[in-house]
Amino acid sequence: NGPSAWSEVRSFTSANPPSIPSLLTPASGALVTDYTPRLDWNDSTPGLDHYELQVATNSTFTTPMINEPNVAASEFTPASDLAANTTHYWRVRAVNAIGQFSNWSAARSFRTALLPPTLVAPTNGETLLTTRPTFDWGDVTGAITYTLQIANNTAFTTPVLNTGVTPSAYTLTTDLTPKGALLYWRVRTNGANGPSAWSEVRSFTSANP
Repeated sequence: NGPSAWSEVRSFTSANPPSIPSLLTPASGALVTDYTPRLDWNDSTPGLDHYELQVATNSTFTTPMINEPNVAASEFTPASDLAANTTHYWRVRAVNAIGQFSNWSAARSFRTALLPPTLVAPTNGETLLTTRPTFDWGDVTGAITYTLQIANNTAFTTPVLNTGVTPSAYTLTTDLTPKGALLYWRVRTNGANGPSAWSEVRSFTSANP
């Protein structure tokens, strides 16, 4: 018993939103050691008013930890640290002055690095009593190994020691040289989302028994 008569006729004006943003940095899959990384994308045209930004730990963005509805510029820096040792996904869309919005950009992911270790011993400025000291630092979740460096300058251009370590402590098996010298040490974490940034740099004076 059909077809029926046509419905009423309605009119509408098609949308003319800004262009879809293209994400720039971080690069897809990048490892970042800054836990408030700068997210950057290209400018959209025409008639742009603002952007909407989402950051989540899953590619479906079901529960974004950042859901920013009004970003004025084509970049954004989180106000607080993102979780370390985590894959994050992000996307952006553009909105014009009358609320018309583009499609979401293609989503990108980036990885936040493992946390750097917290140094325990020797303490900063300590004079060592033995030529075979133990260097100790706090455990980092997700660590597989650590890298320990000792050098005679804060740039670590010519390390006295550069070694991989499995536990979060290392005792020298040979005498530390030069004796009676001012030296510096630091540690970083290695793992799936690594290496981390370097720890703080501490100084010590080597033993001269």
